[in-house]
Amino acid sequence: MGTNLQRLDQIARPDDFDDQKTAAEIAASESTSADYAQFQEYVLSQIKRILYGDQTGKWYDDPGKMLSNSYKEVACLSGDTIGNCMRIRDVRVNGKWRVETADPSDRAKMPAVGVLISKSTPTVGIVQLFGVVDLFTEMVPGQPLLVGFNGELLDEIPTLAPGEYFWAQQIGVAVSNDLLMMPGVSSMTRYTG
Repeated sequence: MGTNLQRLDQIARPDDFDDQKTAAEIAASESTSADYAQFQEYVLSQIKRILYGDQTGKWYDDPGKMLSNSYKEVACLSGDTIGNCMRIRDVRVNGKWRVETADPSDRAKMPAVGVLISKSTPTVGIVQLFGVVDLFTEMVPGQPLLVGFNGELLDEIPTLAPGEYFWAQQIGVAVSNDLLMMPGVSSMTRYTG
C-alpha cells in the first residue's frame, strides 16, 4: 500500500466566484467530505462567510488573494484590456470602483491605481492594486516600469515633442522576466517636451 499525497494548491481549482456553501452544508461537511481536499473547501467557505457574510460572488477563490485587499472588482469600460494600468474614473456604483485605462499624456486620466488582471464581462473586471502580477512576458529583471500610453507598461520616459506632457508614474519593478512587483500607488512627476 503506497502513500497518496495531496497537494492542496494543485487540486480543485474552482472555475467561478459563486461556489459558497450554505451553513447547513458547512455543518455537515465533516461527515460528507470524500477527502481532506473537499473538507478544506468547506473550511474556506466558512472563512468566506465570516469575512463577507452570506453574499456569494464577492470574493476570490484563492485564499491568499481573498484575505488581502489587493484585488477589487471594478466596473471598467468595454475597451479596457487585461494588462492595462487602470485609474479611477468616477464614484463607485453598487460598491464597484469605476475605472478606465490610465493615460500619462493626460493629467485627468492619472494616476494609475493598479492593473486589470481579468474580466468576467466586457464591463466588469478585477484590478490588482499591489503585489506580484504574473500577466506579462519578456521583462528585464530589476527594470522599473512606468505607466505608458494606452495603459501599457513602459521602461523609460518617451521622447516628447515640444509642448507635450508626460506624467511619469512607476507602477512597479520586474522581479523576473514574467513577474511584476507592484508596491501600490506611487507619486507622479511631470515631464515636458
